[in-house]
Amino acid sequence: RVHCLESARNGFSFDGVLVREAHLQGGDSFQIGETSFQFVDFLKESRVADEIRVFGEDELRTMVGDNKTHHIEALAEVPGLMIESSTDQVLAERLVELLMRTVKRAAATAVIVSDPNSDEEGDSQLLAWQSRDLSRTTLVPSQRLVASALKDKVSVLHTWDTNADEDEQLYTYDEKRDWAFCVPIQHDALRGWCLYISGLSRSPVSMDMSDENLQLDLRFIELLAEFIGATSQVRRLEDVQTGMSRFFSPKIIHLLSEQNEDIDSVLQPRSSDIGVLFCDLRGFSKASEENQDDLVAMLARVSAALEVMTRHIMEEDGVVTDFQGDSALGFWGWPTRPDDGPVACCRAALAIQREFQAKSIEEDSPLSGFRVGVGVAWGNAVAGRIGPDQIIKVGVFGPVVNLCSRLEGMTKMMRVPILIDEQTAASVRESMPPEEGRCRRLCRVQPVGMEQPLMISELLPPESEDTISDKQIILYEKALDTFIAGEWTEAIDMLGELPIRDRGKDFLMIHIAQHHYEPPSSWNGTVVLTSK
Repeated sequence: RVHCLESARNGFSFDGVLVREAHLQGGDSFQIGETSFQFVDFLKESRVADEIRVFGEDELRTMVGDNKTHHIEALAEVPGLMIESSTDQVLAERLVELLMRTVKRAAATAVIVSDPNSDEEGDSQLLAWQSRDLSRTTLVPSQRLVASALKDKVSVLHTWDTNADEDEQLYTYDEKRDWAFCVPIQHDALRGWCLYISGLSRSPVSMDMSDENLQLDLRFIELLAEFIGATSQVRRLEDVQTGMSRFFSPKIIHLLSEQNEDIDSVLQPRSSDIGVLFCDLRGFSKASEENQDDLVAMLARVSAALEVMTRHIMEEDGVVTDFQGDSALGFWGWPTRPDDGPVACCRAALAIQREFQAKSIEEDSPLSGFRVGVGVAWGNAVAGRIGPDQIIKVGVFGPVVNLCSRLEGMTKMMRVPILIDEQTAASVRESMPPEEGRCRRLCRVQPVGMEQPLMISELLPPESEDTISDKQIILYEKALDTFIAGEWTEAIDMLGELPIRDRGKDFLMIHIAQHHYEPPSSWNGTVVLTSK
């Protein structure tokens, strides 16, 4: 039976009706103000002490004055309390102390953690607790009360008659408590945490409190749980963003934040389709020799070059994993897959090439005289966190990484700035608008150390930005097919129709000339490379 005290001005809501008294059965609920309560009919539980602790008098302070003021002041303490708590254990200890100071009717307070997905009762544990009874060496919370609050994600109040025979008790019995209130913290940052408060309504500390103060206390506990959860969520997101901003673009960080995953889960290595971009700085060795007396200035120039590479990789939502001297390695496909697959890698590669091309001719630019070679490949790889826990570093492993590096190295041999593999080229032809970029098959080669031949393609900017027209791309690929077929005389004639400024044709023309314009007897359409 639930009834209002004579001094209470308002009733409570039961079955949608405002009443002052109601008889409840197991599972029934009622509402006081904005707080909902559920009557839970449980079997008696056996208890084992979870923690033994002795408290000093300075830990059992009480507050005096108006409750509303106490509640506001207590909530104001939460941000600082959480910042100063280095571990979950410290946070729990400070929360129970805050509850004890603020909720004067409470005889004991606790922070309990449990698996919210578990249907088993009795698996919760005390993170921290306090009692006003200094002789008390343990707290025995109701496991069923905790399980009910977590499962239904609601605040639950249990009351019982301390004068009843022990055999009549259908819920946790404690001769020094006749009520308990449990509030789950409903935020993923502290998932499974509950605030637990219990007391004795007939105790002197509670006798002078009105029903309105009871409502204020229960509401305060709910607000505290909500405030703690929200603050923890913000802190968790800040930690994730701080840890991930070194590698991920703001867009990826936002997407990951919406998934409510901790940084360890986000950075967990996994296998997936990965696009890899390897970009190497050209002209650095020569510039270093010319400026060996001012290496600090050279370092500043290299840093400016790496900044360009990094910026364009991250603008296309790629992950920057490593710098190797004057080169950068970026990849796509982890921790989130790009909507357009390899095309994002190609946009980044073209943007890098475009900026270096423009600034390399500016005398006062730190990129003056620098060029880049870029390789792009797409394939299965493992990406994720590597190294010790003290260092947050991500990496990518797999044959596609080696292929990407080999493609970048072949840009020198092929005399073009950007080379891509077959799968990337297929995506460019299928999904990349011509006003963003184009590609042309360049040659079928067998790199050193690789058993299978590879058709490599050149990634080109839009026709409006480039000196090679779409018609010239068609002519070159026709010449390439003739070259592969062994008709080298016809191939050299077609290649001769291309403009001198098209350096991509030079590799085939030189190869034909070196073999005296006749394919070898073992010719199978593949150029076997003898160096990396």
